[in-house]
Amino acid sequence: MKTERTGKMYEELVALCAQAGEVGSSIESIGWDQHVMMPRGAKSVEVRGRESSALSALHHGLITTPRIGELLQSIDVAKLSEAEAAQVREIKEMYKRAVGVPTELVAQITKLATEAEMVWRNARSSNDFALFQPYLEQLVALKCEEARCIDPRRRPYEVLLQEYEPGMTLGKLDKFFASIRSVCVPLIQEIANRPQPDVSMLNKEVPMELQVAYNKMLAALLGYDFENGRLDTSTHPMTCGFGRVTNRYTNGWLSALLGTAHEVGHGNYCHNLPLEHYGTPLGTYRSLGVHESQSLMMERHIAKSYPFWRGHFRYLQAMFSPALNGVTAEQFYHVVNLVEPGFIRVEADELTYTMHIILRYEIEKALMDGSLEVKDLPLVWNGKMKDLLGIVPPNDTLGCLQDIHWTDGSFGYFPTYTLGAIGAAQLFAGAEAQVPTLERDVAEGDLSSLNIWLKKNVHQHGCRYRSDELYRLATGSELTVGPYLAYLTEKFTNLYKL
Repeated sequence: MKTERTGKMYEELVALCAQAGEVGSSIESIGWDQHVMMPRGAKSVEVRGRESSALSALHHGLITTPRIGELLQSIDVAKLSEAEAAQVREIKEMYKRAVGVPTELVAQITKLATEAEMVWRNARSSNDFALFQPYLEQLVALKCEEARCIDPRRRPYEVLLQEYEPGMTLGKLDKFFASIRSVCVPLIQEIANRPQPDVSMLNKEVPMELQVAYNKMLAALLGYDFENGRLDTSTHPMTCGFGRVTNRYTNGWLSALLGTAHEVGHGNYCHNLPLEHYGTPLGTYRSLGVHESQSLMMERHIAKSYPFWRGHFRYLQAMFSPALNGVTAEQFYHVVNLVEPGFIRVEADELTYTMHIILRYEIEKALMDGSLEVKDLPLVWNGKMKDLLGIVPPNDTLGCLQDIHWTDGSFGYFPTYTLGAIGAAQLFAGAEAQVPTLERDVAEGDLSSLNIWLKKNVHQHGCRYRSDELYRLATGSELTVGPYLAYLTEKFTNLYKL
């Protein structure tokens, strides 16, 4: 039973954490403004830079205050409730990472990242990896040093992975990726010999105003809360602040449609986190992998599913007329799920996408353990592209220079995309088993049963449970690759009549 002293210390700890979380959320909100609303004039940019810097310094001071460390040392966790103990566990891990890295090293990485991004942009535009090479070498070295500061007993890459997917191990990831590779590579090779659908409909123009109107309707259909959120236009689709989502309409109308579905999944998760714990771990998303599972569920298991288009295609067809005149729901479904290996990750289809992630995971792991030198990265990249997708980029701009992630040292981020895909498949299979009317509901455009299930089984828990425990409570099993492979195999075997 919790004593009065323990209770007061717990309340103080949570209040300190909430204050830091609220400042962090404010940083996200002005980031949204910067991408969506802020004027681009030099004065506006300078003022925003000062605001961001001030808030970032305040946030860092709040999460590293010694008082948090004192309270963590003093609180008797055994006298707390299960939820309170989980709150303390998460704050302790957050604090350990925040104070474990010397301020000088953080500043060094931040400064290098700013320079590296500018050099990367030049290297990418001029197809000259040698320009970026020395910066990437320094980033690899500094991030390894950061990892050793946090936990010298573990492999550096596994330590860095914890920032994005707490509790995940390299051993588990290795098994996941090996299983995916063994199933997907032969499937991709087999599909390469099958006829492809006519995709000419994707090249037909749809007025911007119609696209925007349809995407707002789609967002509402998928359960997005417009009373507490917005759908705006930005250079890149994103979700930030309190579930605010953006999209772009420059890569074609189908890309925009799927982008909206994806970001709505993220936005719904944000809106359904328990508000009473806002700013603290119990009111925060579990991990990037779990967050990605919510977006990929809406994108792949709804907006790329046949039941959804069987019932909803006529509305899209009517709004986008004459672009889709004469097209059937079955034809559209095949086009939406086209499989075609390509060089660019962000343009990859659902089946080949994870091959791009496997490539990056293997390279990051090798860079971090020293078995791969940065100078050899382009050659290794091209070799892995050949093995995984049967194609070789004609230049480094379409190869190892395409992603921005490495410019700020985000090593360990890429695997969360696949963990999200694995999680989405497992959660959707769990929802299907527990909600017998789900397929009919989806075909009728009623996503309420799915959204209620997700809120109950995922969203409302915040960080109360570790990822594996969250999946186990929702589906009866910790995260496993089986449902994902079964989903891909059934879907594309039927679609391409293999």
